[in-house]
Amino acid sequence: MTEIVKIPSMRPEPERDRYGRYVLPDPTSGRKESWTRATTLKDALKDKEGLIGWKQRMAAVGLARTPHLGQHVLDLHEEILSYGKDWRAARDAKEALKGVLDELHHAAGGDEGSERGTQAHTLTEYADAGRLDEVRHLATESELADLQAYLDCCDEAGIVRPAQWIERVVLNLRVRSAGTFDRLVYLADGRLVCADVKSQDNFDFGFLDAAAQMGQYVNADAMWNDETREWEPIPAELDRKIGIIMHVPVGKATCTLYEVDLVEGWEAARIAFDVRLKRSASKVVGQPYIPRPQAPGDRVLTLIRSAGHPDALAALWRDLKARGEWTAEHTQAAAARKAQLVGSSS
Repeated sequence: MTEIVKIPSMRPEPERDRYGRYVLPDPTSGRKESWTRATTLKDALKDKEGLIGWKQRMAAVGLARTPHLGQHVLDLHEEILSYGKDWRAARDAKEALKGVLDELHHAAGGDEGSERGTQAHTLTEYADAGRLDEVRHLATESELADLQAYLDCCDEAGIVRPAQWIERVVLNLRVRSAGTFDRLVYLADGRLVCADVKSQDNFDFGFLDAAAQMGQYVNADAMWNDETREWEPIPAELDRKIGIIMHVPVGKATCTLYEVDLVEGWEAARIAFDVRLKRSASKVVGQPYIPRPQAPGDRVLTLIRSAGHPDALAALWRDLKARGEWTAEHTQAAAARKAQLVGSSS
């Protein structure tokens, strides 16, 4: 695994809580709150089977490369099991185990793609802000080739990237999310749109995912100003119908522009919000079953009337007669039910 010389971020990182959520003041009350990340919200719609399988493979490869961590994994696992159902008491051990799994993931090279993607993003930020000379010496030839492809592609398309709208945090009150858009840019036709730099290898299945993320940004209620530490309005001219993806796959020295439907993306984001609300209600839709007291005769009659086949009636008769619960009234009810069943099948 090649060591990556990290290029420092151009902007301060927003405050986050232990779960990675943005910690920002409510625009109305001014009270600081934790806000779900826009990327987390849209993931409620994502099929994660492939991602989970990949993470499992990375953990296995990492353990093969760092076998000394194996005993630590087992010790933490046993500690978690010792707490039984008390998940709160096991929380610290689970956090520690997560840290070890992160180590294994890194040892397997699982972070390299995201780290190189972050490098590509950071370089485009410096370039669009007119500050590339500050970090050019930290970039590899391959990274600079990717950057040049991005700059050429945007210039050829007539896309203007104002520096004041690079990497800004926005808040969406309707879906209770916060996120950082990459850019607001002017297209050649004069429209102001949201744009996102993406660095994965391909975009075969990523358009809805990106649209749901960007849909939250263009429909946000306020934009955070790092310097004044206050909220400011979203530009009134911002187009909420489309967004632009700038696809710069790492190491390919190419850039492709895509237009995405943010009306569909916003609808997907709202569906994701509803899904998360339903998930949070999972503990209130079930409760312990408590049988209601019922007289034996009533119970037997209910069983007879709900029988779906003559054989079921025969089974009831054998079982309940042996227990002394079958009466002449039940025999009459069973005969009537059998006649119904036979008649409906003829």
